[in-house]
Amino acid sequence: MYKFITQDIDKEKYDIFVSQHELGSILQSSHWAKVKHPAWESVFTAVIEKESEQIVGSGLILIRKLPLGIKIWYMPKGPVFDYSNRALFDFYLENLQKLAQDHKASYLTIAPPLIRRNFILPEKDKVKPDSEVMKLHSLIEQSGFIHKGFDLDMHSTIQPRFEAVVYFDQGQAVDDALPKRIMRYEKDCQRQNVITKRETIDQISQFNQVVESTEERQDISLRSEAYFHQLMEIFGDQAALYLSRLPITKNIEQRQNTVAELRQKILELGETAPKAVRNYQEQLDSNLTHLERLTESQSKDGSEALLSGCLTINYGIHSEILYAGTNTDYLYIPSQANNYINSMRDSVASGVKKVGLGGVEGRLDDGLTKYKSAYYPHFHEYLGEYNFIISKIKYHLFEKAYKLRQNIR
Repeated sequence: MYKFITQDIDKEKYDIFVSQHELGSILQSSHWAKVKHPAWESVFTAVIEKESEQIVGSGLILIRKLPLGIKIWYMPKGPVFDYSNRALFDFYLENLQKLAQDHKASYLTIAPPLIRRNFILPEKDKVKPDSEVMKLHSLIEQSGFIHKGFDLDMHSTIQPRFEAVVYFDQGQAVDDALPKRIMRYEKDCQRQNVITKRETIDQISQFNQVVESTEERQDISLRSEAYFHQLMEIFGDQAALYLSRLPITKNIEQRQNTVAELRQKILELGETAPKAVRNYQEQLDSNLTHLERLTESQSKDGSEALLSGCLTINYGIHSEILYAGTNTDYLYIPSQANNYINSMRDSVASGVKKVGLGGVEGRLDDGLTKYKSAYYPHFHEYLGEYNFIISKIKYHLFEKAYKLRQNIR
């Protein structure tokens, strides 16, 4: 009925299967193996249906060799197959375990892309775990895997267990799917002449600038310029970089003209229309404040300022906004929303059905959750990670070393 293979897998067919599968992810793509190399080696697995010769299951295994002979096997968001097919379920997991044993892995970690709960934020306490998914959870444990638990800490698993995802129905326009508040941000950017464009790999250093600004502001560490460059190089046309800029000189000229017009109107009205004068004076004060800020920006950034950017990967029906950054000096301009909107429009036009906004804390009460919830996403709570332990000594040795490192941090 099935055959399990690790050699001579057609990567094009492999990627077509994963990218179009409802449970697929860029973390299971052939490109991801290249991104993680050389720190991680990789093995591709596939289950072929003998009669049709079609791929019906797939899995990218990342392999890390550590001191003391410890060898970690890890499947991010995998394996990918129809978990409701019991025969396929048993066949795949049995062969996966045998493969890990034959290659003397210390242990194998899988992170099935199975959603325990799928909810919008206002209903987070109402939605119960999916009963069918919980049955699969039990079957995975019965097959010899040990569950690492339903921890709410984003860093307790290699990939976050909670994730924000925006869905798009077939034929649905992005502008109709996103909240009106987000679309108002776009209009705000338009009023300020913000320029948002999809850029090439040549602008990756500028993207890195806004990422570094975010890292400094939030006291976090993301990725290096070399890593972003590598992502764009490996994913090619599937990688989309968006940057937003503010034309300072143009805005100064525009504000100066507005200020002159308002002063003229106030002068002409004199004391004949106090209510209208008050209104014009408020507009004048606002424009003078903006003008002062723009003049300060011009002295620092010249004629144009880099505001923000995001890096998106499109993969079949899936899209992930992997990284984003905003210039701290221009947080008052909602330019990141412009990047996201443009990214989503292009992604949906290419056939994407859902856009991942990245992981969040399981308590759903942090700033990251609040920011991402503005796009009214669904929050996915995945089952999490499972370990198939082959060498108990090496597994526990690694776990102790890992916890010690976390405590030191």
